[in-house]
Amino acid sequence: MSMAGAKGKAPAPQLPLSPSYPTEAADENEDTIPFTFNSKEQAKDWKQYRLGDTEGPGWAIYNGLYHDYAPGMKVGTADDWFVSPPLEINQEGKIDSIEFWNVGWMYRMGVNDTIALYMLTGSQNPREAAAREVLLDVRGDNYLYMDQTHLVRKDIAIPQTDGAVYLAFRYLNTKFDESWYNVFFNNLCISGAKVTDAISQPTLRSGEVPFTLSSNHETVHVGGLAAPTSIRVYSIKGELLITQWASQQECELDIAHLPKGIYLIQADSKLGKRQMKFIK
Repeated sequence: MSMAGAKGKAPAPQLPLSPSYPTEAADENEDTIPFTFNSKEQAKDWKQYRLGDTEGPGWAIYNGLYHDYAPGMKVGTADDWFVSPPLEINQEGKIDSIEFWNVGWMYRMGVNDTIALYMLTGSQNPREAAAREVLLDVRGDNYLYMDQTHLVRKDIAIPQTDGAVYLAFRYLNTKFDESWYNVFFNNLCISGAKVTDAISQPTLRSGEVPFTLSSNHETVHVGGLAAPTSIRVYSIKGELLITQWASQQECELDIAHLPKGIYLIQADSKLGKRQMKFIK
């Protein structure tokens, strides 16, 4: 069964309701977040990024988070991402449970194709992310081969990371008009995490010396570095804005093009990771 019809149009699908699996959420635990995708309102804080062909269907909300293929539409590669709001993850962060299933028979996935849940760092936009790490790969033991196969996976570790991270569903189909992959996700429950609109500054361990900075409206001076050092500047929402390599113990960053606001500088060197906020 397919949602795709004539080019540019998709008929209203007759799709099954999300099965009523219990989630692992505990309402009284403020570090537990249940994400459900039964309505657009529930998914309003998530954002879609279409990095491939945009003519065919993308991620959609139909009693779950759903993606179909594009039969007969003469399109190329679909590379669609559905990305969470920024999250803070503590050392016990994990996916307590996630549910996924298919509609109809699915082709065996090609070696260059992917349906997966990722963790992104550095930016909500997958194209600009500093790192993309697979948490759940819908292949192998997780493959949805038979019609209406339902799977629930539990206790998937989320690596602790300084600053904001994003969870992202990816649908990569290199033969979008031929390879019949259609998949649902729902009832994503995360513990050891909270939604944030800011990046918190990590606590420095004993013996660490933070770098120093002084700023005006045009530049930021970063000193006290252990060269060589990779320097990154992020927005308060975790978007990667500037990257620069420092071969000395100090460097100047051009911030003239940035609007007024709060930013985070991150320096990665042999001494580890340092972060500091500044206001323009």
